[in-house]
Amino acid sequence: MAFTFDSTSGGTTSNSYLSVTEANDYFGGRFGADEWNNFSDTQKKQLLVTATKKLESAVFGGSRATKTQALAWPRINIIDQDGYSLNGVLPTKLKEATCEMAYWIWSEGDRILSDTEILQVDSYNVGPINVAVNKQRIVFPPLVESLLKSIGPNVLLATQNKSSGQVSISR
Repeated sequence: MAFTFDSTSGGTTSNSYLSVTEANDYFGGRFGADEWNNFSDTQKKQLLVTATKKLESAVFGGSRATKTQALAWPRINIIDQDGYSLNGVLPTKLKEATCEMAYWIWSEGDRILSDTEILQVDSYNVGPINVAVNKQRIVFPPLVESLLKSIGPNVLLATQNKSSGQVSISR
């Protein structure tokens, strides 16, 4: 099956919140993201699609703009944290969150214990090693979570309890 990439806002087959060109612009101004330029266009598209899929697990206020759109955005009946309407718009913060999620995916993939996992550690002992991990799994890196929450007051981020498998929602 051939890989298709569609960043059309509100499209029926859309699978990315932004285009490669938009992501190139974002990463061109982001410190530490030089590796982005080393990826092929196909790899960039794959990162953006993967990041978008991850962001689709968030629950946003309002409603989808159309019944036929593939992604959660654009939305209607939604107001951002500053009181402005986001009707039919893909917020800049959502596009930034997509880029930051892509960055996290490629930069965290080869670490034994990621920065996000380190944030989940409640305590540890050095010898003999004893690590106590927080039961609430972090779904989004802190910067991505902050960007998503800045979109508006009705953004819910799901977390999964490692021991019970139950999902909880936070604002």
